[in-house]
Amino acid sequence: MPTDDAESSERCWLLISVQSGIHQGALAADTGRGVLVGQAATCDLVLMDAGVPSEALRLATENGAIVVEALGEGVESNGEPLRPGRTASGAESLRLNIAGVRIGAELIHRRHSPTQAPSTKRRSRLPYLVGGTALAGVLAVAAAAAVAPSDARTPGDDPSRSLEQVIADFNARGASITIAAGHTGPVLQGVVADAAARTALDKAVTAAGARADVRVQSARLMTESLDRMAGLAGHGCEARHLGGGRFDCGLVLPDASAVQRMHELAAQVPGVQSLALRAAPPAEVVPKPPPAPSPLPPLGVITVPDRPKPPLPSIRHVAIGPRGGLAIDSSGRTLRVGDEFEGGRVVAIRFNTLEVAYQGRRYSVAVGAALDSPLITQP
Repeated sequence: MPTDDAESSERCWLLISVQSGIHQGALAADTGRGVLVGQAATCDLVLMDAGVPSEALRLATENGAIVVEALGEGVESNGEPLRPGRTASGAESLRLNIAGVRIGAELIHRRHSPTQAPSTKRRSRLPYLVGGTALAGVLAVAAAAAVAPSDARTPGDDPSRSLEQVIADFNARGASITIAAGHTGPVLQGVVADAAARTALDKAVTAAGARADVRVQSARLMTESLDRMAGLAGHGCEARHLGGGRFDCGLVLPDASAVQRMHELAAQVPGVQSLALRAAPPAEVVPKPPPAPSPLPPLGVITVPDRPKPPLPSIRHVAIGPRGGLAIDSSGRTLRVGDEFEGGRVVAIRFNTLEVAYQGRRYSVAVGAALDSPLITQP
């Protein structure tokens, strides 16, 4: 959180970067109230990767240091396991791991005299993202500065500009950012082109001396997340940003239920306002001929039919969130507790299993288990 001294003012901004997984390249900044990370849609930084708890950890700054509090299982800080309820701290940076998803947390410092306007010269440490879009954006900005005129400026470089002027500069260059009043200060929402533009916005807001809660998303990261979500449902998608958080995947899905499933998945991507999808016209249904009657058994012989093998689904992915569990089978079908399928009904969704009831018995299916694998049944 920002801190101020009597003779000079030093502001410490906590910058968080996702360095692997579905949301690789995503950025988040703490403006004073901490950052909650997890799979739940109510988190400040949402990670939809398998194994990430609904609320995994909380990051904040205290006395000029980074403090992380573990809220769920599978959290590591600088390579050391961190059990739920325990905290760890780092002077300038932390290397975090949540169920295999790597996250970097780093402090960005800025000092200026309280009697003078904030200077644009400040010491900053940006996270090094291996293979991430943020590193490519930083290198692109550095290359452009090497050939640009010496008086070239980026939006918000002028410390005399107000927060409203900074937003107007970014919107004039293709962004879509709005400002609203929050409990602790102004709240910025909207969309910028990519992670590099998101980092430039954080710098511009800091240079303007504004303590704003920046909730602006990267259109490129949202596009990549939508493509991955469509892949989980078994569809090939090349999402296009139409502006203002509206997207079009160009998909023609087989039916209305498939469209609904894609909308449910798209709702898990932060910043997506709408997703244009189309359903194919229903195919003509040809009635099947009635089955031939089975031959009668010989007199004096009683046959006992075998118990039919239940048509259990093959589960590819399970997500647990604040609105309950969600499972996706090999055909891309979405299953929730209470859904019925081919004579069976979903009764529970666990961390990595699906429990169904079929003809008075309960069956448990593990994620990724083959259809012919042994079943764990309960009477």
